[in-house]
Amino acid sequence: MKNVQKIILYLTSVLLLGCLGWIFIHAVCAVPQAKNIFKDKNMFPVIMAGTLLLLLLFLKLSVVSRSWQKRTLLTGTAVVFLMILILQFLYLYYVRYWVGYDNLLVLDEAWHMQKTGHISPDFYDSYFQRYPHNHPIVIVLYWALWAAGKLGIADLYWTPHLLGLVCMDTALVFMWKLTCETADVHRGFLLAVLSLLNPVIYIWMPWHYTTVSLLPFLSAGIYFGWKAWKAEKLSCKTGYAAVTGVLTVLGMRIRVTEAILLIAFLIMAVCMGGWKKQLLFCVLPFLLMCGMTWTLTGAVRNHYADFDSSDKEFPPVHFVMMGVGEDGTYKKQDVEFTEAISGEKEKTRANLQETEKRIRDLGGAGLLSLAGRKMLITWQDGSCGFQSEWLYPLKDSRIFQYICGERNDPFLCWAQIFYVLVLFLTIWGTISDMRNGRTGVGLLMRLLLLGNILFYLGWEAQNRYSIGMNGVLLFLAADALDGLCAEKAKTAGRSLQKLAEKKNVWRIMTGTMAVILVVLLYRPLFTEETSWREFSVRNIYRAGKNLENIVSGERVTQTFTASSAFDCILVQGYLKNGEVSDGGCQVEIQDETGKNLVSTFLTAQQIAENQLDLSFEPVVPEKETVYTIVIEPRGIGKDHALQLYRFNSSMDLYPNGKLSRNGKEENGNLIFSVYQIKTGTIFRRNFVK
Repeated sequence: MKNVQKIILYLTSVLLLGCLGWIFIHAVCAVPQAKNIFKDKNMFPVIMAGTLLLLLLFLKLSVVSRSWQKRTLLTGTAVVFLMILILQFLYLYYVRYWVGYDNLLVLDEAWHMQKTGHISPDFYDSYFQRYPHNHPIVIVLYWALWAAGKLGIADLYWTPHLLGLVCMDTALVFMWKLTCETADVHRGFLLAVLSLLNPVIYIWMPWHYTTVSLLPFLSAGIYFGWKAWKAEKLSCKTGYAAVTGVLTVLGMRIRVTEAILLIAFLIMAVCMGGWKKQLLFCVLPFLLMCGMTWTLTGAVRNHYADFDSSDKEFPPVHFVMMGVGEDGTYKKQDVEFTEAISGEKEKTRANLQETEKRIRDLGGAGLLSLAGRKMLITWQDGSCGFQSEWLYPLKDSRIFQYICGERNDPFLCWAQIFYVLVLFLTIWGTISDMRNGRTGVGLLMRLLLLGNILFYLGWEAQNRYSIGMNGVLLFLAADALDGLCAEKAKTAGRSLQKLAEKKNVWRIMTGTMAVILVVLLYRPLFTEETSWREFSVRNIYRAGKNLENIVSGERVTQTFTASSAFDCILVQGYLKNGEVSDGGCQVEIQDETGKNLVSTFLTAQQIAENQLDLSFEPVVPEKETVYTIVIEPRGIGKDHALQLYRFNSSMDLYPNGKLSRNGKEENGNLIFSVYQIKTGTIFRRNFVK
């Protein structure tokens, strides 16, 4: 049995170190989502200096807090969690935005269900027939919105965002409990502090989609599964196993990657002593509750999704097909390929054939190269793919700009520094456990992390998928940080405890790293000129039917509210069947009195190249003012009618605007942006208005 343990430990560790090593050497060199001063730049000196500074501070904290009493550590942990909660609420209050794409689609349908009570099979080009795995999260959001309505909470913003907060924090609490019970409260305290400084638990709260909604079920499944494994009393063992079964099914209903936890537990069972007895007392109650929960959740799902989606449902192999195409990410042409095929078996067969063809075309070297690129797409970015293009701000405030918008390069750099620290600690802990032959809960976590890395090598790759491993990485980082100090403390002459007592030495080390960071960042922050856009309005998300077939003689108006200067407006749209000679659109911007502030004619060629893109002398409102965009096609007939994109849904994401056509109010708002282009240094961008 010990030989089997060693084989599994070494195999897992070597594979994980290979993957994490590849990710680390790329993560330490770039800020992937940077849009401005750090875009396409080698960030190795900055990230390395920042990581070393952060590591020194955490080592100091670990050494100092090791001498604290248990009560002090628990009090400190409670304070840290309270700080996390306060910061999360402040973030949601001041940095208000929706996250688009699937996240907003499921919320849109859940909001619409308040009237219908059922999932619509035809919503957004049969979205919920193509992706029935999204039914559970829609139902959860529907229940949450229904309960909020019963409590008199009519605001659409807070309910789904608080759901994301609950998912994040519940997962953290279970990770903390597991850390305390498998180690001690000191390590739990370190986990809490790491969580406090982790940007992901703040910026991704509004992402109430499957990756975030899975977090509490995954963390609770790990916790209760481990409790079932270690429990000595038969009643406790069976009870914990039953709870794990319920959590596993609920997690798998939300996202299939929950099944990787089961595989990790089975591997652990093989390499631990007495596994047959363990399986006997754990598997039966586990399977019983799995079956009952699966049946019950299936009945609930069928109640709300009372339609047959087998003809349009995308088979699992579709996502594998996407995973071996080009860079392995989502591609619209892959969706169109599968959508064009009728029948469940026919879709599966066609996807399999296309997958096999792509694998043959890639060859061995091509597959290896693709695997490396996909690993970086999913795991390199410390912000988990936090892109301003995905965000739909309720109010594009200054704080939104430097956390989420075009001013957020420094914030993204911080996220990358923190992530590199976590990667380093995870690598260190893996090496340490492999060297010392430890096969406890750390091995379970590494099996789970490795399983997710390998899964997304075969599946479609997306950087936000790494959110699901956030709690696991924090657990492993806290484990390594605690062990690093203890391990160093055992080595004569290299004791971090003794070094921490020498305050001057510690100050010199941390001060040196801080000075290096200042030197490296001075030029980009204070001297280099750069340009950016300051938005007054940013409606960027499309849904539902466009405003179609607008011809000469018609008039479209869109109002908006602005309190800051603007000199550019972009309205998204196009002319049907391409441009037409001598045709175009007269576009005007009017104030509250109806006075024309801007009046220009955009030719059909300009619309074809840049949509309805206007630049003009700055308009500077004295206070919050309502403006109107007026669009009138000229020389445009039915064959080349103007089509304007809009958010046309049951939700109103921009209540400050009204859309009208020929004086009649239309549902939703156009897709448009109102902004001012500015130039200056990053210091001015962030701190000078």
